[in-house]
Amino acid sequence: MSNLTSYLLSKDAENDIREVVRYTLKNWGEKQVKLYRSALRNQFDKIGTNEVVCKYYSKTLPSVKFTIVKEHFIFYISPPNEKPIIIAVLHKSRDMVRHLSSRSKGTLY
Repeated sequence: MSNLTSYLLSKDAENDIREVVRYTLKNWGEKQVKLYRSALRNQFDKIGTNEVVCKYYSKTLPSVKFTIVKEHFIFYISPPNEKPIIIAVLHKSRDMVRHLSSRSKGTLY
């Protein structure tokens, strides 16, 4: 997990971002990658400073919050007195329940 920011990225979230970058580069080019990365980082920073409009994901995972950037959902948890942890960056077409449940084992409180 990265430590130089006001938030942390899980390994799964880092992998999600790499996937977004690869897909965007292949389909829309480097300029769009830069724009999308910037939009994601901006939202991550807002999560880290608690300036983001968010919603809670579900009653079964009450600690998971999410926000949206363009076509992607950013899922995160906010442990008390710690930096928020971004656990997933998933395209709106993905199976959110499956992806989040596979990541939640031992991670979410």
